[in-house]
Amino acid sequence: MVEFRFHTLHCIRTGESGAGEPYLWASVIRLDSTLLGQTEDGRFLTGEPQFMFNKGSQRNLGGPIENGKHRTIDPATGRFVFDLQPLNLNLGTFEVETDGAVGYIVALLEENMVPARAMEAAHHAFNAVAKRQMGQLLRQIDLISVGLDVMSRKQHHADVNSTEEEKQASDDENRALVRQVLLERLGDDIKRIQEEAKEEIVRVAAAEGGIEAVVLENLFAGLFAVLPAAGFDPDNFRGLKFDALMGDDIAKGEPISDRLRFAPARSGIVGGGGGGGPGGSALYHIDFSFSRTDAIDRWQSLGGELTEAPAVASTGENRLDVFARATNNALYRRRWTGKAWTDWEELGGRIASAPAAVSWGASRLDVFVKGENDRLWQWWSDGQRNGWQELDGELTSAPAVASQERGSLDVFARATDMTLYRKKWRGSSWGEWTPVPGSIKLTSDPAAVAWGKGRLDVFMRGEDMALWQWWTNGQQSGWQRLGGELTSGPAAASRRVNRLDVFARGTDNAIYHILWGGTAWSRWETLGGSAASSPAAVSWGPNRLDLFMRGSDNTLRQRWWDGTWRP
Repeated sequence: MVEFRFHTLHCIRTGESGAGEPYLWASVIRLDSTLLGQTEDGRFLTGEPQFMFNKGSQRNLGGPIENGKHRTIDPATGRFVFDLQPLNLNLGTFEVETDGAVGYIVALLEENMVPARAMEAAHHAFNAVAKRQMGQLLRQIDLISVGLDVMSRKQHHADVNSTEEEKQASDDENRALVRQVLLERLGDDIKRIQEEAKEEIVRVAAAEGGIEAVVLENLFAGLFAVLPAAGFDPDNFRGLKFDALMGDDIAKGEPISDRLRFAPARSGIVGGGGGGGPGGSALYHIDFSFSRTDAIDRWQSLGGELTEAPAVASTGENRLDVFARATNNALYRRRWTGKAWTDWEELGGRIASAPAAVSWGASRLDVFVKGENDRLWQWWSDGQRNGWQELDGELTSAPAVASQERGSLDVFARATDMTLYRKKWRGSSWGEWTPVPGSIKLTSDPAAVAWGKGRLDVFMRGEDMALWQWWTNGQQSGWQRLGGELTSGPAAASRRVNRLDVFARGTDNAIYHILWGGTAWSRWETLGGSAASSPAAVSWGPNRLDLFMRGSDNTLRQRWWDGTWRP
């Protein structure tokens, strides 16, 4: 297990307009022999590398920052944990074995007068270009030519008569030279990738934001001016920083720590807009590390490429429907049939939040999301028909939903005043949004669950980062603080009457669990994992819980409880 982590943002100086407001686009690329092979003639790579992307919405580095200040980067934005296996290459004249490789592509941009949805769409376009082009580029490298190039540069040659020390020196030099040659060849083509990425994000942002493409072209020219690539010609890299590390660099357990420097590619280019553009003198540093970790990931991966937390509902015993937003902002579903998982199925929509899901019958599913217009949207299915409908509201969070009985739905969401609101369906029509009495200010998406008619429990993170609960039994209601230090919204499930299981991500990105046993709350326990989102939970029986999250690799991850936590 290895960890790639961006730790600290340092604002050395910004442009003349004052404080800067940078945000980070990052992609980490895993390369090892579980993903890549070689063609029959040995000349080229086959297979696909694994790409892991961070969330790129504006303010993912925490908002404005002044000259001389620094800020810790949230692990949800800057931490990637994954399993790195050996990488074995036959380069014709010799074979080389390493512990695998990690590449990273990093862009640092400034907050500007561009709609958040436009920048998020541009970020997805940037990721798509990086994924497509880097995958193609890796498959175009002539490995036999790389081997010959390495041999021409070697100083330590070993044969059957060499000592063990000489053989080790030759192997070490092979690994170092292979990386050097590969990076040189990748560097030759990075300009083309960068140019296509810039053209694509300009096009997408213009289409989503209604901004003239020529204005965005000028804007991005300024933004990219703060992004050189150390060790390469800056003009080939205005907007893209690419580098790679080999797993055997940390084979002895020593982490690699370094610093990315984001400064003007050349003087005289001034970035545009809002809140302090980068200007010709902007300078940022980001500290990062690459290290082994003892973390054991017991969460099984179910694939996919999620951009938000998942949602889950159960239509019956040993049946699960999992919903998630994908990179195209559409809703997708994957089902557990009792024996196997189906493939991902696209359900459409243009959504701007994590989904919320519930079932009130053997064939009934209701899913709620915040749409791109900030209104509440519903997707439903009765087993024979399904469809979307737009509801109302002005949501500032993903919704939560619970069902007290057949034909009953209660939807909760945060409004523009940051407090909790409720909307009811009672079998024939929707009620109006109403504020929850005594509502505190929310700093996360809510979670809702019902364990009987008239009983609702809603959980959320408050301004103090603690878990808060609102409950109602139809006659009374109230609030209580349950403590903890959450870095995500919670999830909640009920296995039976007067029993609640609540989950949330902690400061170490692991998922934590707290239980209401009928008379008191338990202590928090850790369930491990490296979560990049809030969890999702459901129960289809008194001795069964299923828990899902978006992992740090953006795949869907699952653990379940049937008397003990598995796997």
